[in-house]
Amino acid sequence: MKRLLPLLLLLAACQSHEAVHHSLQVTYELSDGTTQVVQIDRPYRAREGSLGWSEDGTYLGAQQSAALPPGFPGPYSRLDVALPEALAQGLVRDLGTTRTVAGRSCHEWESRQPLDGAPFAPATRTDRTVSCVDGSGLLLADTWTSGGRVLRTRTATSVGDGPSLLGNGLYGGSAPTPLPTGSAVVTPATPEKLLGLLQVPVPAVPAGLHLDRSVAVVELSNGAASREGAVLTYVSGDRMLVLRLSRALVTGDQPTVHGAEVRVGPMRGRLLPVLAGLQLHLDGPRGLQVTVTTDLPREQLLSWAGGLHLGE
Repeated sequence: MKRLLPLLLLLAACQSHEAVHHSLQVTYELSDGTTQVVQIDRPYRAREGSLGWSEDGTYLGAQQSAALPPGFPGPYSRLDVALPEALAQGLVRDLGTTRTVAGRSCHEWESRQPLDGAPFAPATRTDRTVSCVDGSGLLLADTWTSGGRVLRTRTATSVGDGPSLLGNGLYGGSAPTPLPTGSAVVTPATPEKLLGLLQVPVPAVPAGLHLDRSVAVVELSNGAASREGAVLTYVSGDRMLVLRLSRALVTGDQPTVHGAEVRVGPMRGRLLPVLAGLQLHLDGPRGLQVTVTTDLPREQLLSWAGGLHLGE
């Protein structure tokens, strides 16, 4: 079987046609008296406190940084896409009430934990979160109760245009330190080269989007390669689809997949609501695992994925 790892030495460049940036800033007041500021500079950049995500796929934590393939930045929210699927799967409850927060109308939903902090799950008698989400899928307020006690309330006080996070804007004028290391090696390459090595035909571009990034990814564990794959990112002005194909290089490296079973063309997959929208999991031949994460509507996702050919 051919390997992607040698490809990392080729540094095969691919052109980028990155979408026009739409920058947003939301300021929240929390019940403990602190302020939370979230800035999202679509499609790849975001900043939240000491955390940041950059256009080259770099994730920066308070103490360390790591290389990640380009995709949805952490705080990116399209709950307008996720919540209908979560409701259909019984993971949330529509409370049928609306309110106005920061001058925007929002709809209230009930879940077990905050929608941006944990996988969606139904509320219990003692653990519940009531969240208010506007028509664009933005979380504007929530009240988090655990063990019958209110742990936190959070309310947006302003929503508006945010700053550009291009270059040093993400880091407040300082270069990131330490440099990305440890979790993965990410290298640009053409889709034809990447998918040829994985023995998978290049998929059709999703309607209304264009290919913006394609990279080879080799994940590392204890300094050794544990998983290889390819990530292709398609974008438009305000939509994104991230296709990830990967294969384990060590025995036992098979993640547990949750979600509702769905028919995807001739295949079966599992569909899961996530903060960014929807995530679809498919199994291919020879241990190939396929994950599609997108903020496209459910029907469009399943229609496009049904045309994927994963090889024999």
